Amino acid sequence: MSVVVSLNEAKGFCRLGWLTRIGFGAGDLAQNLVYQTISMYLLIYYTNVYGLDPSAAAFMFLVVRVVDLVWDPLVGTFVDKHSPRFGKYRSYLLFAGVPLSGFAIMCFWNGYSGSLLYAYVTYVGLSMLYTLINVPYGALNASLTRDTNEITILTSVRMLLANTGGLAVAYGIPVLLAKLSPDGKMNTAASSDAWLTTMTIYAVAGLALMLFCFSQTRERVVMGDDETADVRLSDLWTEFFRNRPLRILAFFFVTAFAMMAVGNSAGSYYMIYNIHADAGQVANFMALGSVPAFIFMPMVPAIKRKVGKRAMFSIFLSVAIVGMVLAFVGFDKGSESVQSPLAEQGILWLVAVILAALLVVALMIISRYELTDERIDEINREIERRRNV
Repeated sequence: MSVVVSLNEAKGFCRLGWLTRIGFGAGDLAQNLVYQTISMYLLIYYTNVYGLDPSAAAFMFLVVRVVDLVWDPLVGTFVDKHSPRFGKYRSYLLFAGVPLSGFAIMCFWNGYSGSLLYAYVTYVGLSMLYTLINVPYGALNASLTRDTNEITILTSVRMLLANTGGLAVAYGIPVLLAKLSPDGKMNTAASSDAWLTTMTIYAVAGLALMLFCFSQTRERVVMGDDETADVRLSDLWTEFFRNRPLRILAFFFVTAFAMMAVGNSAGSYYMIYNIHADAGQVANFMALGSVPAFIFMPMVPAIKRKVGKRAMFSIFLSVAIVGMVLAFVGFDKGSESVQSPLAEQGILWLVAVILAALLVVALMIISRYELTDERIDEINREIERRRNV
């Protein structure tokens, strides 16, 4: 038995300890302390504190997404073709972690209040650095082991810690702002210094967690330089058009991230302008979105083994859809609004109906995904067989 285990470990089919699992997941916790702050609160900071015109801010968010569309495959190709000294994937946690934290802090510095150029430079820079960490980090789990059950555990731990980061941001940011702002509010110019202090705390914590992730992970399954020497950017598009499962996953994640971006950005506006909530109530509302993950994520490995990956996604998406419709029905118009009725209705559609529609689309997309864990295991073992011939 020990011989079989050692042979499997030599081929990358190995079990991992909990320190490695938690260390790996800490990388996503770290990134979410920055990414979720940007996703949930940067827009309201820009419009209400920094002083940008809402239309200019919205257009800038679109520009950043276009930059991401070009930058992401470039980063993927670069990572594939290079093997830094400290690891093909984990090195970027070390090299890009410090500048990412710096740009995150600069995004919430009001020294150039109202400057659209400064906003573009800092937000585009932050987004590019986030991609430089997130793309190789996304491949890091598969370099730790080939065992699909172990990867499921890694993914579950990662998502649990990612949602912990989301909860820390959703609830913690408004609470800290209320305590640090001279007027106790999060959406006024007077809260400027409070935003900078709060983001500094989160960015430094995120950097420490990224370094912890770097220290606790070891890459075991990595392609050699000879295998990646011929990798070209055009290969991504070739593979995209000929690989049906890849296309399905790509469209699924584009839809899912669109849903998260809309929901996260609109949530604080909904509470402030539709419900007229204070910072504490905003914190409670924004944190609610992270609570279901703490219930479901520990059950992911068992659910996946019972019903399969595709059915598991369908169950989770269905639960989320029901939750969004409930949000629409439960809307309270009892208070007098400081926004126009049209604006209030538009915000409501963003946080309820449009999100539910995007979730339905995501459910339809993932229902067409056909790769099972058993088939993935077969593919991995065939890859190993060919490499050893």
